[in-house]
Amino acid sequence: MVAKPSDTGSVPNIDEVYRPTHDERARQGFVSVLRAHSSRDMRNALEERYRTQIAPAVERERGQPPRTSREIEKLMDKDLYYRVHSALRYNAQEMMYLSVLDPVERVADEMIAVGREVAASRPAGGTLTLDPSLEQPRYVTALDVHLAPGSFHSEYVDDDLSQGAMLAFGSKVGLGGHVYRQGDLGVIGQSIAYWLTQKY
Repeated sequence: MVAKPSDTGSVPNIDEVYRPTHDERARQGFVSVLRAHSSRDMRNALEERYRTQIAPAVERERGQPPRTSREIEKLMDKDLYYRVHSALRYNAQEMMYLSVLDPVERVADEMIAVGREVAASRPAGGTLTLDPSLEQPRYVTALDVHLAPGSFHSEYVDDDLSQGAMLAFGSKVGLGGHVYRQGDLGVIGQSIAYWLTQKY
């Protein structure tokens, strides 16, 4: 059964289209917790470790603490906890998108049908059509940006929505407990606000 826009033209509730199984939801929950642990808890522990152990040891040895990000990076690359944190965070990022691929692929045709129906029933007043001969830059095609399979630009069939769905649902898995969501602004908003106060 294909979910359709309501008579008022509203887009269907996403759960009407995207329906992970029990096991898929369990996997996504695990990945969400793993990613939050690596991105928040381990990062906080790593910051504490640097501040209380690594930087003071360097200061005792050299007479001054590390002064540049490059110095800090070289020190941290040797630290086992940092290396475990980096590997875990990288793998959790990959798992974030992989955990939603099966349910997205299963309903890809249904999503396309809903997308076409919404486009027909609620025209936006214009369209954007990219020149198919437009070559994607190598920095996008050479690797999967944010480790999302197929990156942002891939399209496998006409009117394909699966790439956007994979990115949207994967991000929901990954950002559930992430520091980006904490507080009124989240850390990105806080960083921007801080920069603005310093600059202006």
